[in-house]
Amino acid sequence: MPRRDVAGCALYYSALNRPHGIPYTLECTLEEGRVSSVDDIVSYAGEALDAARPLLGPLGDCIGHGRIESWEFIGRGFNMYQLPLACRGERVGSLRLVERGGLLLGVFAALRPWEGAPEPGGYGGLLAGTGRHARLVYLEPSGGVEGQRVVPRNPIYAVEGVQEAGPEWSIRVEGLVEESVEAGLGELLGAALERRDDPFHCVTGWSLEGRTWEGVPLELLLAMARPLPGARWLAAVSSGGYAAVMPLEHARRGLLAVRLDGRPLPREMGAPVRLFVPGLYGWKHVKWLRRIVLLGEYVDGYWEALAYHERGLAAAVERFKVRNLLVAGERRLPPPSRPLRP
Repeated sequence: MPRRDVAGCALYYSALNRPHGIPYTLECTLEEGRVSSVDDIVSYAGEALDAARPLLGPLGDCIGHGRIESWEFIGRGFNMYQLPLACRGERVGSLRLVERGGLLLGVFAALRPWEGAPEPGGYGGLLAGTGRHARLVYLEPSGGVEGQRVVPRNPIYAVEGVQEAGPEWSIRVEGLVEESVEAGLGELLGAALERRDDPFHCVTGWSLEGRTWEGVPLELLLAMARPLPGARWLAAVSSGGYAAVMPLEHARRGLLAVRLDGRPLPREMGAPVRLFVPGLYGWKHVKWLRRIVLLGEYVDGYWEALAYHERGLAAAVERFKVRNLLVAGERRLPPPSRPLRP
């Protein structure tokens, strides 16, 4: 069947995601991506894989997708579907498709290493592409934070499990800096703390309001390391290897939080130190923070490899990446969807 709407695909690599076994990200862009049923979702999955096969080397000869294995209705407006990817009976990754307002925002795959896969040096970037593919599409702020509900206490998420901490804890700043620096826990706890009362918004749709975060401005550590002129992105990495990537200009507003509501930060909330970045969705606020890496080019962190947005600005509803040329051209999302169950 001829491809209706796939404009192009691209394959990316991120060394940040090697600890989690998904260093490769495949993304396919749609011209319009119109969706009227779940059957369209499955059809787009097949069309995108067909378009991407030339980028995958020997994996492209055998990769295929299974049935929809999970569905989520995110933020009261996005339908997200996940399908398994396999080659000769062995799972090699997962495929995610995100729909809103009758349009598919993109087709995304997180892939494990395979025989013959390229292994570039450095932190990664674009490996290969074909056709047209959108990249780093920022949306216009909508004037509010859509699709959230205020909750009295937050659920605890930890991709790498709740981490242990000791007095030897430190945070290292490295990458595109004049000098790598490392600050110990004692130095952070002994510094003058700033307070932030900004709300915390989780991408899944809940928000915390009325809480006070206290910590050391991230800008103090950045000033010690002296970012080089080419630094544009910041990767925050936890002790367990979880990473989130964000624009440096937004990260500069961040706080190395050590206290919450006048008390020491609880361990399950990221103690001894977590990142708090006002305005960005919660997956960017890395818990159990150990490393700050300044980068010149964007690479995926953990949730970014699973279709979540590069910037993640809550006021712009940047929950998911935009790989749809129609949406990218307008820089605004279509209206929220209703649940479209498989």
